Amino acid sequence: MFANLVKENFSYIRLKHGFANGLLIPKFNNKVSNGTSQFSFAIDFGTTNTHIEYKVNDGIPKPFEIVKNEPYHCGRLIKDSDYDEAYLKLSKDDVLPEEIAANKEFELPQRTAISYHGKTDFNRTVFSMGNINIPFKYERYSFALNTEVKTNLKWNTEHNSAAIIEGFFEQLIKMIRNTVLVNNGNVDKTKIIWSYPASMSGFQLSLLEEKWENTIHKYFGKEVSIQKVCESLTPFYYYTGALGVPSFKPVVSIDIGGGTSDVAIYQNNSPILFSSYRFAGDAIFGDNYKRNININGFVNKYFTKIQSILESNKQAGLKNILDEIKARNNSNDIVNAFFSLENNRQLLDKNITINFLDQLKGDTELKIIFLLFYTSQIYHVAQLLKSKDIAIPHTFIFSGTASKLLSVVDSSSNKKNLQKIISLVLNEVFDSNETYAIKLELPENPKELASKGSLYFEADTEIELRDIKEVLISEDVLFEREKGHTYDKVEKLETKALETYKNFLDFFFSMNSKIPFRDTFGIEKDAMEFSKSFLYEKAEDNLKMGIQTKIQELQGQSDEEIGETLFFYPLVGSLGSLAFELVNRE
Repeated sequence: MFANLVKENFSYIRLKHGFANGLLIPKFNNKVSNGTSQFSFAIDFGTTNTHIEYKVNDGIPKPFEIVKNEPYHCGRLIKDSDYDEAYLKLSKDDVLPEEIAANKEFELPQRTAISYHGKTDFNRTVFSMGNINIPFKYERYSFALNTEVKTNLKWNTEHNSAAIIEGFFEQLIKMIRNTVLVNNGNVDKTKIIWSYPASMSGFQLSLLEEKWENTIHKYFGKEVSIQKVCESLTPFYYYTGALGVPSFKPVVSIDIGGGTSDVAIYQNNSPILFSSYRFAGDAIFGDNYKRNININGFVNKYFTKIQSILESNKQAGLKNILDEIKARNNSNDIVNAFFSLENNRQLLDKNITINFLDQLKGDTELKIIFLLFYTSQIYHVAQLLKSKDIAIPHTFIFSGTASKLLSVVDSSSNKKNLQKIISLVLNEVFDSNETYAIKLELPENPKELASKGSLYFEADTEIELRDIKEVLISEDVLFEREKGHTYDKVEKLETKALETYKNFLDFFFSMNSKIPFRDTFGIEKDAMEFSKSFLYEKAEDNLKMGIQTKIQELQGQSDEEIGETLFFYPLVGSLGSLAFELVNRE
């Protein structure tokens, strides 16, 4: 059923159906008026998950929440105890959960997704919380027949993508506005900070900015304060503002998201260098370079295992949900569903543990994928530092959803092995033999840092990224506009890029003599030898495939300047196929 909505105040709603009609008259006990508290919100609209942090006046930032006893909350319109489960299953799809709070069934970060009826006409106006909604129960409960769930909103280019993103933004802003109103907040003094990825083009950013501003002004008016900030710069300010991390010497901040990784170097509390590239969580789990869910090594290995656990514990509902998600033929979606089971309240209430991250930590067959992922990130950062003659940093900060994958490499509390790898990489790239005292910051909830940091980020510290952005195309080859570094001339750079990548592989496998892979990480020798042969064999083809894929994304505009390193292209093409081959080799 499609909801008929109005944009103005009303006294009653008349409902008419083929067999009945009636009136809905809202019962307002008290008038909600403008309060005195100043609320600040920071929204991190991510590829995989979206998070909101807020603070009241000068308080400590905390995750957005809707508490169960909050008045005037639409999630409490339906009293669960008055109705049977079948009715509730359908009737509550279009309203917020009764409670959104830390360690509850529904909490932020929330999967970046939207749901709507399959017959929704996006050529007509759609309404958030009407015929398009944020599906808080996604990955937890099944949906009504003909419900469509869309993920990957951030980079979606389909014809209806604008309406979908606007619907997502609108619901977030409605939730924020209502929180201000019912908690003695002053709407006009509200501050909303939204973050954006550095890899987003200026054109894309202008469209995103217009959507945010139009939506915020629609529900808050023109007096509200709106600020945009690059999501990759803010985690550092959480560490300095909340934890007192000094930055007199260079500090490296690496934000690893679902689609992109961003590197920022800070000194004296300000960013001095920035770089961004499409090598993040999707490079491990995604369908890169025309791959699909049927040839995904992680899905092949774990889908049946997880389904078996659910079946043994009589969790038919969750088992069916995983079947439905897998049927959409998107590897990222099913892998993210695996991760979500760790905090699934239905399982926790029955003491059923399914922790996909822990399973990966013990996977000696596929662990080399994560070791490659981490080491290559550090290797590229070190080369970037060297190319710009920046002093060797001793503090590395990690944030972003996919940075939790580093615990697959080293699950210890002190992260000694991750620190050791950084030291080995620095010695290799800077040709030194020093022993570096590396400080590594890797929080339990890395996705929350961008939003928390935004609330410590002062408006006058905002800078033009283009002034400090660097692209290390390959070793010792920094992007230079004067040299005509464009994609239509990229073939001239392929040889050097391939050489850089193979030098990395040489170093990576030589690490085995300094930190034995089997003893340190549990990687068996046969898996290492197989991976070594596979990666060298596929190096050139996957480099070319990466370049070709990028040019296709540009839709023929190959004269565009090279905007990211070529170093990771072979790995983006290799990690997924290597995982599949490792799982299926005889």
